[in-house]
Amino acid sequence: MRMHWSMLLLVAACGGGPSPVGVVTQMVVPADEVAARQAGCPSAGTFAGAGLGALAAEHAGADARPYEWIVKTHDFDGTAGAPFELIFSRGLATGDGAVTHDDGFAGWNPFEEVTVDEDGWLHELVDRLEVPPLSIDGYELRVTIEQPEIVARLTGDRYGLVSYGMVVSGYLPRDWVEAEVEAYATATGSDASALTSELVSRTGGFDTRLEGGVPYGCSEDPAACNAMSICLVLDVEPVELR
Repeated sequence: MRMHWSMLLLVAACGGGPSPVGVVTQMVVPADEVAARQAGCPSAGTFAGAGLGALAAEHAGADARPYEWIVKTHDFDGTAGAPFELIFSRGLATGDGAVTHDDGFAGWNPFEEVTVDEDGWLHELVDRLEVPPLSIDGYELRVTIEQPEIVARLTGDRYGLVSYGMVVSGYLPRDWVEAEVEAYATATGSDASALTSELVSRTGGFDTRLEGGVPYGCSEDPAACNAMSICLVLDVEPVELR
């Protein structure tokens, strides 16, 4: 299973107030729980979102997707307490270091009316986040993250957006993981049971219990674990949006 984990994250203008633009110059899945906790991953899971680290490291540098991941803001000028929107979508690389909007992709905006504090810190939690599909051997894997949380210090001006060590975390429900593995196996003629066993073996498996939308640890009762924690640590720097 070849997973393309390298990706870009942007912040773009779409009318209204100022909206600086940034691109993710580095994306890391922590290698283990200790690294995840040190990076600030706020996870209830045993592995703190680091279970996917081995897969991410194995496929670091893979770059076969036709689009770039983007996140757009509306009305962000860095003012403490001033609400703005954070919208996940995707864009297309121009080939010369810039990006353009992918007009064929609507995107989602679950982070509405968010704010930063006086030091520029953003800390937001919502119920669910659907993100642009990941490419796995040509198969479009649609990812739904439960209880997604973003912790980041944002700064921006006319040159663009900057955020080092942005943390994006959440949980992948067991039902979703199993359904997507089954769909992938059907599309590629693979064995779903073997793929599931490999995934669990290489990631540590499900390490969180989601109950009523609230995550809990489940190390003392592994049978109750019904979700896999995920955590991404991103560096964002200015980029030109055309």
